[in-house]
Amino acid sequence: MYQILIFILVSVIPISQRKEKLSGEYVIKYDHQYYLDDNSIIFSDSTYSKKLKNGGIVKGTIRYSHSTIYLQDNFSTQRIEISLADILKDTLSFSTVETDPRKHSPPNASYLHISKIFGKIIKVK
Repeated sequence: MYQILIFILVSVIPISQRKEKLSGEYVIKYDHQYYLDDNSIIFSDSTYSKKLKNGGIVKGTIRYSHSTIYLQDNFSTQRIEISLADILKDTLSFSTVETDPRKHSPPNASYLHISKIFGKIIKVK
């Protein structure tokens, strides 16, 4: 009887899987039509820091969901989204999302201005 109960418990309770996390140094390359400078970015578990071409540093947090990785700059309303399926690859495709689209819409507008930027994040070896 106990063997059946143990078998059922082991079958029903999901075994926790080790989650891969972003780590190391990468370069952000925006698609050419956006005319944005490439930056380097260093990932460390749940935080990151971007080194800008002008010498500035932008820090942010990483949030992992079951299908997407979210990079949110501190003090910014733009977020980078990466598919979790790409996490083990050396090149990660991304898009940006405006988390507060009203910020970039004209005052009293009857629409929201939402823009997306695409690019790749490439691992530095």
